[in-house]
Amino acid sequence: MELLVAEHEIKGQVFLPPKNKIKGGLIFCHGIPSGESSNRAQGYDQLSRIFYKKGLVTLFFNFRGTGESGGNFDLQNWVADLREIINYYFQEYGYTPLIITGFSGGAAVAVEAAAQDERVSAVALGSCPANFSFFFELYPPEGVYLWFKQMGLFRNPAELSSQDEWINRFSSLQPQDKIHLLSPRPTLIMHGESDDLVPLDHASTLYNLAGSGKRMVTFPRVGHRLRNSRKALRYLKTWVDEILDKQATFSW
Repeated sequence: MELLVAEHEIKGQVFLPPKNKIKGGLIFCHGIPSGESSNRAQGYDQLSRIFYKKGLVTLFFNFRGTGESGGNFDLQNWVADLREIINYYFQEYGYTPLIITGFSGGAAVAVEAAAQDERVSAVALGSCPANFSFFFELYPPEGVYLWFKQMGLFRNPAELSSQDEWINRFSSLQPQDKIHLLSPRPTLIMHGESDDLVPLDHASTLYNLAGSGKRMVTFPRVGHRLRNSRKALRYLKTWVDEILDKQATFSW
């Protein structure tokens, strides 16, 4: 394991298998915080250990404004963070296939970053919103901004955009507009049928807009936090095993 320190103080861990057992790489992207201060508390280190044991160089990190990372929470900046982490992975390791697995807001970020980066071999999306219009139907935009501010996710006031600009940047992330660019790479769309935050029909929207290589699976009686679902985790492990068994080199 080692600490990552990127340009904007992005910090995380790398779980590195023995070189003779490495089969590829996997990057986890966490969701938007709900009050928990650390991804370790959310169980991403345990998830990383599971896939590290499969022979994957497994990396999880805190997006800007969360956990031990600096900066301000901003979904567009999160896309930049993930791109930086992908570059770090290929500079330091470079094993393929590289799989990106994101949950909720982190899944939306994964679509945006992977759509423009052909080095990413496959993408798994858990509880991914097709867009963020639902979010502001649940919560007033000004209240969302204030909530995240009170949670301490704006850590560099000098670089903080105005409230209106921040809200526009938040809502401008539209996975439904970019998911087709993942084709023909394997794209797994997972969603809990009892998700009380991101409506289930967002999964269908993404699936219908995705190109070849797509797969969708829903889980009865499972809520928003798929990472806590044994059913979802078992399915994700099986899907990753399929990718590794093929040891495919994707061209698109």
